[in-house]
Amino acid sequence: MLALLRVRVLGAFEIDGLSEHAIGSRKARTLLKVLALARGAPVSSDVLVDALWSDGAPAHPADQVAVLVSRLRTVLGADRLRRADAGYALHADWLDIVEFDARADDATARLRAGGFAGASAAALAALQLVRGPLLANEDGVWVDLERARFERQLARVRLVGAEAMLGCAQPLEAAAYAEEALALDPYDEHALRLLMRAHADAGRPASALARYADTRELLLEELGVSPSSETEAVHTAILLADENTDRAPVKAHERVELVGRESELAQLDAAFDSPMTGAVLVEGDAGIGKTALIGAWLAHSRPGVAPTLLGRCDELGRDLSLQPILDALAGYLRGMAHADVTDLLGAHLDLIGPLVGLESRHGLAPDLLQPTTLFDSVAGRSVLFAALLDVIQRASGDRAAILVVEDIHLAGVSTLAWLRFALRRSHRLRILATSRPLPVNPLPDARVISIGPLDRAAAARLVGVDRVDQLYERSDGNPLFLTQLAAHDADDLPPSIIDNMRARLAPLGGAGASLRAAAVIGMSIDVDLIAAATDLSAVAVLDHLDLGVQASVLREQGTGLAFVHELVREAIAADMTAARRAYTHRQVAHVLLGRSRHDPISVAFHARLGGEVDMAARALHGAASIAVDRHDPEQADQLLSEALLLTDTALLRLARARVRMARSLLAEAADDADAAIALDATAEAFELAGWIAYYRRDYDTAYRLADEALHRAGDAGLQASALALSGRIRHSHGDLIGADEFLARAEQTAPDSVRGLANVWLGGVRAHRGRADDALSAIDRALLDVAHLGHPFAPIHALFSQAYAYGMVGALDRAYRSVDAMREATLRAGETGQRFLPIVANLEAWLLRSTGQYSRAEEENTRALDLSIGTLGEPVSHAHLDLAELALRRGDLVSANYHIELTDERLADNHTMAWHQRHRVLLLRSRSASAAGDLDTAAACAERLELDAERRGAGRYLVLARLQGATVAATVGQRLDHEVVDAAVQDLARVAGIDAWLIAADLASQSGVERWWASAEASAVAFERAAARDPRTDVVVLHEHIARELQRRGR
Repeated sequence: MLALLRVRVLGAFEIDGLSEHAIGSRKARTLLKVLALARGAPVSSDVLVDALWSDGAPAHPADQVAVLVSRLRTVLGADRLRRADAGYALHADWLDIVEFDARADDATARLRAGGFAGASAAALAALQLVRGPLLANEDGVWVDLERARFERQLARVRLVGAEAMLGCAQPLEAAAYAEEALALDPYDEHALRLLMRAHADAGRPASALARYADTRELLLEELGVSPSSETEAVHTAILLADENTDRAPVKAHERVELVGRESELAQLDAAFDSPMTGAVLVEGDAGIGKTALIGAWLAHSRPGVAPTLLGRCDELGRDLSLQPILDALAGYLRGMAHADVTDLLGAHLDLIGPLVGLESRHGLAPDLLQPTTLFDSVAGRSVLFAALLDVIQRASGDRAAILVVEDIHLAGVSTLAWLRFALRRSHRLRILATSRPLPVNPLPDARVISIGPLDRAAAARLVGVDRVDQLYERSDGNPLFLTQLAAHDADDLPPSIIDNMRARLAPLGGAGASLRAAAVIGMSIDVDLIAAATDLSAVAVLDHLDLGVQASVLREQGTGLAFVHELVREAIAADMTAARRAYTHRQVAHVLLGRSRHDPISVAFHARLGGEVDMAARALHGAASIAVDRHDPEQADQLLSEALLLTDTALLRLARARVRMARSLLAEAADDADAAIALDATAEAFELAGWIAYYRRDYDTAYRLADEALHRAGDAGLQASALALSGRIRHSHGDLIGADEFLARAEQTAPDSVRGLANVWLGGVRAHRGRADDALSAIDRALLDVAHLGHPFAPIHALFSQAYAYGMVGALDRAYRSVDAMREATLRAGETGQRFLPIVANLEAWLLRSTGQYSRAEEENTRALDLSIGTLGEPVSHAHLDLAELALRRGDLVSANYHIELTDERLADNHTMAWHQRHRVLLLRSRSASAAGDLDTAAACAERLELDAERRGAGRYLVLARLQGATVAATVGQRLDHEVVDAAVQDLARVAGIDAWLIAADLASQSGVERWWASAEASAVAFERAAARDPRTDVVVLHEHIARELQRRGR
């Protein structure tokens, strides 16, 4: 039985502490829903029967209702469902719709009394109860009438909130409330007038006029009426005001007085008058008045000239990556029509929209049952940074926007990085930040305005001449301390700020407990959280907050109430017992977790301090997944490490292993994956461990782990990922037949996140197998959706295989384009792409060599060697083998043999694609030996190559080996199997296109077979045509090169 019965109907039906299954059958739940809507009043059996059996009642419906009630009593308790003459009644301790009505009535009363901040807090508290439509997913007359009544009440609360926000001078928040109210009732002219006023006050007259025009058209078309005279009056006022938008700057003497800060205000004016100022940093100690200075300047400096975005770093250090910037943008967008927001975000809608609240985001640990993908945080962060700046600049139009970031000394690494990025890239964004004194300026080149203590004369203006002598020395001229001390009698000054707060709260009785709970929660007041922590109603909490305002510990700020300063909050929170503080944190964590949109770091913060270790760890995991989405793996790593200090689970180990793999901390990632396997040997753990081993180039271990993951996996995505990994390792080891099979299976069954990568690698395998057309087809499929390639290197690999395959079929022009695209992708990838630069150079050399540009080809291969220092060994081997082939064409056998032997010595069994490099070594050694007259060695190398290529399924080198063997055999006068050789010559066009003519010419020159000469000449003509389509080809030079090589071979 539940000690307290708390029922929720504002959204999906829920009973706190009971699952849907525990409540009972669908009809039992429906019965409870009908009773809950009655708010404790009895409901007759007839009404219940109509709701339960709308399509026809059973023979004895009243008895069936009694049976359902009896079953529910065993779950809820007999006293919770009572029977009276009038029917059945549900007796709940708390019902969200009843609480909503109470909070709504309180908000209305406070608005009528002129308490704008209290009214906005009460309205927000009411709206926080709403998780969706009343009894979502239910239909029927019994719910439709109540839903309509609730929507009217909901609209009323939003209108109260809008009026309250206008009274608090928060037009953007007011517009958001009014827009939502108008969405509920498009004909509500009161909502329209509030929305128009809010847009006008926010400096958006065009938006106000556009909404008026939309509603006017709707009224005329649907109802045949025009807007009321009140609405027309607001419309006319905005039109008249809009005719004179060039408003003169407000002079210093026109400002509301900010005692003792005239000089600093003037400095701010001067700084932002200069077009050279990108950033201003207002620096000073806690309580010195930084926020007050910024607020006064923004309120009275050049109204309407520049859009202002307001962000603040969390006072308890609980910010997610980029959160202050995103909060500032979200605040600016609030109140705009959805269509306007969509238009403003433009091409960045999918990227930025979720980050500013356009759709909900999970806050707990994500589902781990997913194949491994590797995100490129550097490239992703660059895209996100640029998109965020572009949206802010679009919002400012042709003006310079002002971005305010308070407490920048608490900013995270990503927030500071974005601010510096924005200052470098934009001349239409001004940054105004506040900070406590730091040894290093967080914004280099920012203009610093330092705020010191008030002088004695300013202090006298603040607290009065009669008390200045007594208070000035105690406060050191700090405005916060001055005002807090001044709140006490002259004869009763407390020795510390904690004693000050204790003395201030003592006369407030029960309100003191509410204020202490609020202080533990944070700077901004959240009525719903305080109510949960104190077990009070929201209305009672709001009354207590009024007393806090009167005691000068709370003040109106922005959209509601907040503590007058962080030091005041800390002092009040310090006066709560440890046990009560833990209870408060625990209650707050549970309430936050129940909200549809919650900050997982805040949940984790309160859960940890409240002793809810598992909840804290899950929330930190969820926060880490958000950090990954924001391309901040460093913060994700930190959050997961914090979670692991709370509880060591396989889930958290695997999450951190993924992040560390993305950070290239492969040894640490392997340790986490091994620990995950020890904790829970799942398919996911083996699959991820296999990928980490692959990236560490431990292919034997990766092979075993991938096969184990494949054996254990039941999920199609994990199976496909394991197949792809196993296929890739088989390719690396030279098992091309097995690799083809595994990758083809992966491609057929994979989800989007794996299919693209499987196609990339399948394209590489099929190119090596001599199936260039199939390779290009697979690569084309992969490049259709680059976003789902799953690993940052995959697009570069795809372009490499594409260039290789085009070269194989002799399409030189297309091969060049693929190389160009690969180079661009490599440069865009930043650090991730560096290891591909020598591969690009080698590809370029291959294409240049095929057109006779030997000097340029040599330069590219040499550059590849230089670029390979400190990177992978494979490009080094291929550069040496390219230089060996170039030396052979020049007749320099000494240099050729040097490069061949150097490569052979470098090869190791775990070398990536070592089999492929050995094939090249055997082919070049055969050609070198043949040129030197050592035909036995030449024949032996060609034979070894043919056998190994056939065994591995390496179709390209099988054809090249057969033709090299035939050329050697023809040289010594051996009889050739013309049928086999003819087939090989025919295959040249699909495995060695750009070099086909030269290979066929070598065979024809030694054999004297005319048809092979004809094949060489036809291939040369086709190659010239393809090469001529690329503008970088010198057609005359190429033609002379081909003619010269054919002539050297006797043609």
